[in-house]
Amino acid sequence: MSGCVRETEPAETENETAESAQDHEPAKTNKTEADIENTEGEGSSPDREIEDVEDIEIVLTNYITSKRRGKLTLTSDTKTTAEEEFEIEIEDQQSIETEITETGQYELSVTTEAGSETSFPFSIDEYDLNAGSNLIVEFDDKEIMIMMQE
Repeated sequence: MSGCVRETEPAETENETAESAQDHEPAKTNKTEADIENTEGEGSSPDREIEDVEDIEIVLTNYITSKRRGKLTLTSDTKTTAEEEFEIEIEDQQSIETEITETGQYELSVTTEAGSETSFPFSIDEYDLNAGSNLIVEFDDKEIMIMMQE
């Protein structure tokens, strides 16, 4: 298995049997701490538990002097994974959960009731899942800005 560490028993010596070694010492590994650190984060983790993933949210901030309404669409590999309507008050902030739990390519599209529209393609990797990197959407008088928290 990629990225996994397997503990192994040390070789039996002349003066010690395997049974007495198990009674007195925990199992030892042939890998050093450096080897273990180097295998962490390699490739994807098929054994990843959902609770290991930090929430990735879309954080909306309205910097203009009027209420903003619209729709968010989140897609992954050309399929829609979430669609959410929003209404954000003047100079307010709002968070929306995405339920992103897998690495991959995504796109966030934002359309406002006033007709403004923008899209933001982005990648989610292991770091983003572990850190819970949020997507930031900011509305001002001129544009809609979308960026990813690092």
